[in-house]
Amino acid sequence: MMFFWMIIGILVGLITGAVIASARLDDKLFDQENVSEKYYALYVLMCKWVRIKQDGKSISEYLNDTGSHSIIIYGMNYVGQRLVAEIEGSDLEIVCGIDQRDIPDAPIKVIKPYDSIPEADIMIVTPYTYFDEIEIMMRERTDSSIISIDELLERVDLYVDGGSIEGL
Repeated sequence: MMFFWMIIGILVGLITGAVIASARLDDKLFDQENVSEKYYALYVLMCKWVRIKQDGKSISEYLNDTGSHSIIIYGMNYVGQRLVAEIEGSDLEIVCGIDQRDIPDAPIKVIKPYDSIPEADIMIVTPYTYFDEIEIMMRERTDSSIISIDELLERVDLYVDGGSIEGL
C-alpha cells in the first residue's frame, strides 16, 4: 500500500511540475511575442522616417511652419535620441525630454513623468505603441499639444510647403 501512495505522490508532483513549467513557458513566449511586435513596429517607423528624409522632408521644418517652436520629447530611448539629433541645429527649442528611466548620457535635460512639466507648444511621444496611455497621463499635466511620433511622421509626409496638407 505504501508503494501505491509513493507512485501517486510522484505522479502528482510530475503533473504539478509540468503545469507550472507550461505556464512559465507560455509567459516567456508571450513576452517574446510582445518584444517582437514592438521591434517590428520600431522598424516600420524608422523605415518611414528614412523615406521621408529621402524625400527631402523635415520634421523641424514642418514643426516650425506649423507654429510649434518649443518641444518636449516624451521617451528618450532610441527614437527620442534620434529626434533630438534631427531637431538640434534648427530654430526649434527642445525644452526637455521626459522618461521613466534615468538617462545619464542624454543630450538634453530629462525629467520624470511625475515632475513638473514645463510649458511647450507640443509634446512628441516616441514610445508610440503606448501613446494612448501616455496621452491620458500627460493630458492631466500639460496644456501642450500631444502627438505620437508616428502621427507626426504621417503629417510631415503629407505636408506641402506653404502650409497645407495633401489630401486634407
